[in-house]
Amino acid sequence: MALDLQGTWVLTADFTLDGIVTNPPDQTFTLEFGPLLPSGVFNGHYTNLLDPSQFVAQVFSSPRGTAISIVQTHAGANYYATFSGYLVPANASMIRGAWVDLEGRKGDFQLVRL
Repeated sequence: MALDLQGTWVLTADFTLDGIVTNPPDQTFTLEFGPLLPSGVFNGHYTNLLDPSQFVAQVFSSPRGTAISIVQTHAGANYYATFSGYLVPANASMIRGAWVDLEGRKGDFQLVRL
């Protein structure tokens, strides 16, 4: 069964690409994803920021695991970032991975379902 992203998630991220999110993280945000659309994606947005960024997420599942791809866009600021991660096998409510934006920043992230 594919992962259902619908719901509220806490996003923590850092600016060091080393496979772990620093403790405490550099950033903590709350995201809300809507239901799976017929196109096979989930749309999301921040719930704790006055930031109009939009998130589009896609889930890829196989017997080997579940991968997640998220693209963040903020057209007004001409900002784009990608998040690529995997569902943690021992915790179906946690996604870990790496992110990068077009400004050259990068780091690790973690999403935890509320």
